[in-house]
Amino acid sequence: MSDRRTSGQARLWASGITLAAAAAAMIGIGTAHADTPDDVIGQAISDLNQSTTLLDTASTADLGTRAAELLSNSEELPAQLDTGLTQIASFQDQLSASDQALLVSIDEQLVTAAQNLLPADQGFITADQAGDLSGSGLTSADWTLFGADLNVLGTALYADGATVFAALTGGLDLSSAADLASSLDPAAAVDPSIFADLFSSIGL
Repeated sequence: MSDRRTSGQARLWASGITLAAAAAAMIGIGTAHADTPDDVIGQAISDLNQSTTLLDTASTADLGTRAAELLSNSEELPAQLDTGLTQIASFQDQLSASDQALLVSIDEQLVTAAQNLLPADQGFITADQAGDLSGSGLTSADWTLFGADLNVLGTALYADGATVFAALTGGLDLSSAADLASSLDPAAAVDPSIFADLFSSIGL
């Protein structure tokens, strides 16, 4: 009787240890790695570069003037944003964990905006292949691509401003925050002149 009880207790303890180990492993998997600002914003940059690669496959032979200008500006968008976004990620990495947690939703919006460029790009290419972009008027494909570009620009500027605000309100010491605000000025990090180029490209 004693042997059976001891054996049963041993099996129970062994089961408990196994379950505890499994739980610890799951917790470890869930918390061992949290995405840093470099990871999240790096994903946005990667998606933007995919957008350029996709648009590079578009034929310009039959494009109307406005569509051709829109295509050119859209292809240049990632290069316009690359340095600024890399700089934003670098400064966010210097912020406290709590500030980074507050900024993560903004960074994720940036990733979403970058990913939304891809179907807009594909729609533009499909319309181009169908010969729908040869006229002087604006098509739904033009407007969709233009809107996706503006959405990326808007979220980039928002991430820029939010990063500066987080630094100035306690993320870094005052001297570091002042340097950050100076270095990460929206006009420097993300050149707003591209807005004018895009509006001009569709005649607005």
